Amino acid sequence: MLFVSFQDRGHDKENARAFAEGLRALGIDVWCSAIPGTIPKGQTSNAAVVRALERSTCFVLVTSGSIDSNWVLGEIDTALERADEDATYSIVPVLLPGARSRDLPVALRTLERLTTSVEPRRANAEAFREWARSLGFPVVEPPRDAPANARTQPAHATPPAGATREPVVDAPLEAHERTAATRDSDNQRRMEPEPFFVRPGALLSLLAVTLVLTGGYYMFRRFDVVGPLERPKLGTDGSGVAAAASPRTWPAVRERLTLDPRFVGVELPDQVGLLPLGQNGRTRLEEFAVEGTGAVPSEATRDAEGVLPITDEDAIVLVLVPPGSFQMGSPPGVRNGDGRPQHLVTFSQPFFIARTELTNAQLRAVPVGRNSSDARLPAAGVSWHDFVGHGSTFGLRLPTESEWEYACRAGTTTEYSFGNDAAGLATHGWYFINSGTQPLDEQTEWKFGNLDEWGCRAHPVGDATKLANPWGLHDMHGNVWEWCADSWHWNYEGAPNDGSQRLDQESPDRVVRGGAFDTPAGHLRSASRRRSNAAEPSRSVGARYARSVATN
Repeated sequence: MLFVSFQDRGHDKENARAFAEGLRALGIDVWCSAIPGTIPKGQTSNAAVVRALERSTCFVLVTSGSIDSNWVLGEIDTALERADEDATYSIVPVLLPGARSRDLPVALRTLERLTTSVEPRRANAEAFREWARSLGFPVVEPPRDAPANARTQPAHATPPAGATREPVVDAPLEAHERTAATRDSDNQRRMEPEPFFVRPGALLSLLAVTLVLTGGYYMFRRFDVVGPLERPKLGTDGSGVAAAASPRTWPAVRERLTLDPRFVGVELPDQVGLLPLGQNGRTRLEEFAVEGTGAVPSEATRDAEGVLPITDEDAIVLVLVPPGSFQMGSPPGVRNGDGRPQHLVTFSQPFFIARTELTNAQLRAVPVGRNSSDARLPAAGVSWHDFVGHGSTFGLRLPTESEWEYACRAGTTTEYSFGNDAAGLATHGWYFINSGTQPLDEQTEWKFGNLDEWGCRAHPVGDATKLANPWGLHDMHGNVWEWCADSWHWNYEGAPNDGSQRLDQESPDRVVRGGAFDTPAGHLRSASRRRSNAAEPSRSVGARYARSVATN
């Protein structure tokens, strides 16, 4: 099956639809979401695309310019992964008039491409036959005396009045100098049936010659050949271009994990709905964008340490946390408000957790066009139930309480992920001392009635003045409390030791973690916990999503 991808911009959608319908008229199995009825009722477009890509044997990108759609880039990545695993899988960029090879994503620039001189929505029947042959699909030629457009084709593909049959592929000049008589002669020979009495040896010889000639015709006439039909290999491009593109593939992620002692024995299949972003240069942990939640950070924006910046338009970015064990809670006598008793929790498998609290822009699914500080503020004032519903739309969930503390500690055993001294919050977290408009110092006594007077407020997630924890997670200490999946229990008696959720359907309260902009420093400790009613939103309670690793 042929999968046709396109970007919904200008006339690209119309051309993709015409291209797909024209090839369908020739009997070719084509899947294209631009054709009405392609996506079954009751099925999401994402699920339909994933299934179609799994069934496809050829991937075609119809484009008139550069690709900036996260959706299309995700389809391209999936096709490239298919090509890596299956040598027979083909990927062909179709450049519409005006498009240039440098408009293509880096990973497609070395592939053979089809460069058209006429838009599919204006093409005639012969053009579709030539495109089909160029893509390697068999085409039954019309009788020699049949009109050029006698075959069935989409109504919108009829050529303009007075139009002649145009060459649709850039090719060497000599390839276009064939006369009409030569073409008619070729067609006649192809349409003549072989006599039934032809000897087997002669038939095989004729078949071999035909395959050689067809292969040569396919390679040199139909495509503008610019390089070998293979994907750039990691680190092989001296300019660094291929190296920049290659890390964002699932095979590359798996290869890096085999070299990381933190992930020994971990098998990570492709995760539907996630786009690999490569490693965080500081933590060496893998990061992934959640499709449909915002703009995918560009590889080119990494800073000198290899860390992706955080912007108003960003999609939700998940960090793959390594498996391991930790002591949850605090030992007796250390602090009030911490879970008791302290106990060992072991994660046998990695899991994903968001590098930041969910933002207003991500909650509203507004990936672009927002430049106010409101877009990157943590989404607070939302009930536990509403966060659960919103996250499930993208295959996400709230972290369990043990997942949250494990991720917050990030391998540390101190009161905070940066040490035992609360003074470190000056560079790591927002709380009542530093979140307001009024200057306060560590000697200021926390008073609930003074919070508004001091101007205490939440700040944009990942603010440059605050450092991430050792695993690259921002605002684990302060800014807003974060909902957890677990029901509230006063202690850890009977708590699971495998990191799973502890849920009591009868309890109206859920656990919140991390402290907030309006709380004292003690509430920001890694082990500190509090309860909040699941149905009652609060301006100082937000969320950070998590996701389990899907297995084959």
